[in-house]
Amino acid sequence: MSHSDPRRTPLRPRLARLARLTLCLAGAAFVSTAAQASDTGGLDFVCPLVEHERQRLLEDSKVELELVENEYLARKKIFEMIERLWAAHSIERETYLDYRRLRDRTKVRVARLTIQIAQQKGIVEQYVLACAQNRGARTATLVSARVEELQAEYRRLDCELLDRDSEVAEIDREFDEAILQATRTLADQNIKTRYELVVEEYDLSQSKARSDSYRRRAMECRKQLVN
Repeated sequence: MSHSDPRRTPLRPRLARLARLTLCLAGAAFVSTAAQASDTGGLDFVCPLVEHERQRLLEDSKVELELVENEYLARKKIFEMIERLWAAHSIERETYLDYRRLRDRTKVRVARLTIQIAQQKGIVEQYVLACAQNRGARTATLVSARVEELQAEYRRLDCELLDRDSEVAEIDREFDEAILQATRTLADQNIKTRYELVVEEYDLSQSKARSDSYRRRAMECRKQLVN
């Protein structure tokens, strides 16, 4: 692809997300065990460490959200300039579409991070409740009821994350459709090569597959909430 492709996620962020997911899964088991235990003195040592780590990840996410919000404001201003250049016929259509996509994707990232922070706050509260029960500060009945509420909210927010992922995939699909159409026109004029046309066709097929997948998963997620 000749245009920049923000869909190719760098390794470091992917590893960071994997680490957060692993800790989240371990934390769910930890909370479930703690909420059911009647004699869990060993948690006195673990609780402060786990609570601290979850709180640290939450604060990291808040910083990331602030950075992405700043990025969105910058991309919004840049696109306003790009729009003026496009109206004056000073830039190519591909450039205009690419900057619009970057702005729209960043806007969705802000919404997605906001949802993730809400999820992380719920996880932190579950740790706090489980550890409070271990210390005898909360009864098992109260902890169990609140944890059930928090886990239901977490699942609901998961559906919202899939909605945001679907938005991003649709942004990419619309972009790739426009680029493919332009590439076909230029290929007919022998300005673009057959290879470039095949690459754009592949990109569109991939973005369509992602869009269909996220849309289907979001619908399934909503159905599971009702059931």
